[in-house]
Amino acid sequence: MVIPSRVNAKHPRNTDWHTYEERHLVENLFLKLKNNRRFATSCEKKALYFRAVVCIAYIGVPNKL
Repeated sequence: MVIPSRVNAKHPRNTDWHTYEERHLVENLFLKLKNNRRFATSCEKKALYFRAVVCIAYIGVPNKL
């Protein structure tokens, strides 16, 4: 399991905290990228242009990966 159980769970699951931390970073990256309107609407017709928009949007994200 990647997502941990609730604190008050009767039978808590085992959690791989390393995988959970990586997943959390990736989800936060997409959240911050989606704040860029051009990335969120994905108006680019060519994959090369879309990749350029992703790279430009990623520049503004603090690098923790």
